Amino acid sequence: MVCLIKSKYKNELAEYKRILGSEPAAYYALAANNGHKLTEDPQGNNSGLYDDLIAAGFSHDEAIQHKVLAYMP
Repeated sequence: MVCLIKSKYKNELAEYKRILGSEPAAYYALAANNGHKLTEDPQGNNSGLYDDLIAAGFSHDEAIQHKVLAYMP
């Protein structure tokens, strides 16, 4: 995980807070993904998991929710 600077990730945090339901969950998700958007993998490349979820018919918000579950201990 990485330390996040709130001002740098303002837009992402707002989006993930809306999708995930809380600011702590949004921080956790971004930190677990090394500060990259959740449409990307932790190295900053296109996320195969996200792409697979979209291809399976999940909406953007649902794909983000499911991807975050993969980061949970």
